[in-house]
Amino acid sequence: MGAFLIVASAATVAIVATALVVITGMSTSSSDPLGVAMAQVQAGGVGTSLELERQQVLQNVAATNAFSVMSTPRLSSTFQRCVSSAAGGTAMLPLNYATIVNFLIGHGYTSIAAAGIAGNIYQESGGNPESGGAAAGGLIGWTPLPSGYSTGNPSADLQTQLAGLLAFNNHLGAFLPALNAAATPAGAAYVYMTDFERPGFPAASNRENSAIAVARACGFTS
Repeated sequence: MGAFLIVASAATVAIVATALVVITGMSTSSSDPLGVAMAQVQAGGVGTSLELERQQVLQNVAATNAFSVMSTPRLSSTFQRCVSSAAGGTAMLPLNYATIVNFLIGHGYTSIAAAGIAGNIYQESGGNPESGGAAAGGLIGWTPLPSGYSTGNPSADLQTQLAGLLAFNNHLGAFLPALNAAATPAGAAYVYMTDFERPGFPAASNRENSAIAVARACGFTS
């Protein structure tokens, strides 16, 4: 009987210890999930997971040719594809805007949301994937610019960075519904600036006006 009691006591201690480990390891809820997420991104704490997500996106793209802007357009006007009517790099239009917009639409963003993101890209890089340097650069002004995002090959780097853009946005996925619910290009640009980019130098009017220009050039709005 004494031996049994000793075993039972040891088991009880083990159970209690396990419970304490579980309780201690549980993450506490945050009143500022965006701040926590952005701090992790900026500190590099989620760099590995973001890179894994980017690699998965690239693999999916390679398998489905999802980067093609020549695939069959969606029928819904909510996901209308961009038919560019003006050259990028002029009149508030970022370079590669049609490719960027159609890529995003092909991955579930509304036409308006895609224009809003493109407006932010205009402010951050002008749509040039080679913009900036290692400290900060690329389409959305990654800080720092991840390794392999800028290789001197604009076409390949554009694809790599678009995949990275999806991974970055997905990491802040709680804010995607609000972005896709935006009713105007300027509204979408503001949501993306506030909830995703959170720039030190907002220049909100540039982002919003570029989003409006992109939507018009794509034929989304008149």
